[in-house]
Amino acid sequence: MNSKNSKSSYLSKRGFDLKVSIVITTACRKSLRSTLEGLARQRAKPDEVLLVHSCDKSFLTEVIEGFEKPLNVQAAPQEGLGIPGAVNTAIRRFEGDVAIFIDDDAIPPRPWVGRYVEALDALGEEYAGVSSRDVLFEPSGALLR
Repeated sequence: MNSKNSKSSYLSKRGFDLKVSIVITTACRKSLRSTLEGLARQRAKPDEVLLVHSCDKSFLTEVIEGFEKPLNVQAAPQEGLGIPGAVNTAIRRFEGDVAIFIDDDAIPPRPWVGRYVEALDALGEEYAGVSSRDVLFEPSGALLR
C-alpha cells in the first residue's frame, strides 16, 4: 500500500497498481454526509467514490459539496428497482479494479479501505470478492446485539 495520504494507488503483490472504487447506494439519507466524512479521513484515499442514488439530484448536490475533489465523487442515477437495481448500476459504472460497497449510514474506520485491499490482495489472482460483517452501535456508543 502506498504510504502517502493521497489517492490509494495500492501496489498489489502482483506488481500493478490496484485502483479502488467505493460504492455507496443511497436513497439520500442525511447520514450520507457522515459516510463521506469517514471516507475523507481514510489513511489512503480511494480512487473514486461512486454514489448510486434514487433521490432528488439537488439534495445529493448539497450533501456531496466539498467532497467532489478529495474523494473524486461521481453520482449515477439508479437504474432498475431496489437494491438489485442499485448494485447492477454500480457494477456497470465503477471504474476501479475493485469495488468496495458501504451503506449510506455507515462510518468507516480510518484503515477500512486499506484493510479491504490487503485482504483482496492476499487472496491472489483467483479472488472474486471479500465480505465482512457489520458491527452496529447505538448513537450512545452501545453495541447493538
